[in-house]
Amino acid sequence: MSIRSSFRPVWILAVALGFFSQSAPSHGQILVQHLADTDPLTEGFTFEAFGNQPGLSAVNDGGTPAWQILDDNSPSAEGGRYKYQSLSLAQEASLLQNGFFARAKFRMASVFSNSNPPTDYNVELNVTLNTQRRFVLQWNLSADGDPIVFGSGDGSPVVEVNGAGSGYHDWIYDYTGTLNGGIGKLFMDGQFVFQWTGFADSFGPEYQFEGPRTSGTVNWTVGQLGSGNQVLPEPNGLALAVGAGLVLLRSRRMRG
Repeated sequence: MSIRSSFRPVWILAVALGFFSQSAPSHGQILVQHLADTDPLTEGFTFEAFGNQPGLSAVNDGGTPAWQILDDNSPSAEGGRYKYQSLSLAQEASLLQNGFFARAKFRMASVFSNSNPPTDYNVELNVTLNTQRRFVLQWNLSADGDPIVFGSGDGSPVVEVNGAGSGYHDWIYDYTGTLNGGIGKLFMDGQFVFQWTGFADSFGPEYQFEGPRTSGTVNWTVGQLGSGNQVLPEPNGLALAVGAGLVLLRSRRMRG
């Protein structure tokens, strides 16, 4: 898979799902939440279209109720973002004092038109706290239909999870410590993927879920922002596994 010059190969490691060296932490109080096929506007979110209004509707996606954002690649419909910006000062203080987790469970339900993944992205989860630090995770699909995920900003790895497929995946970003000295870890379906600590910014506070950036369909079934988590040890690598069902993680590191 071709990549732009701003990406540099770091490592390639064969692992099996279920054999990662860390498991997802437990969590505390949920402050922001989208569930299933509920209209996010009734859950306290606002919506901002990228251009013309996309298709927005409740769907039953093979038995999974979800809220759909549809960009059919026509001039009359484009993607957009749901934003929650109503955190109280007390809620924001709780996130800063106790750490936070941000969760998004979704499926990129149709083929996207990006010509150069992973440097293009189609789905984004954006959390900003205390107008100081921003945490932006972005996703795309590989040519084989597997998820590609990376953090926006310097220092984030880019990971393609081969063999995971394009179904629903449950992504949790878990942050402990202070905004200037914390540890942020991303988990997919309960398994550790990578560590990344966001970047300085003066935008927020808010929780955003957005997509698709180009033509396609995103079905969103869970969105959460909450306080409290379980402190985990530093990542010590991934456990090698031998046998069937191997998954390949390709990681590259962003340079500025």
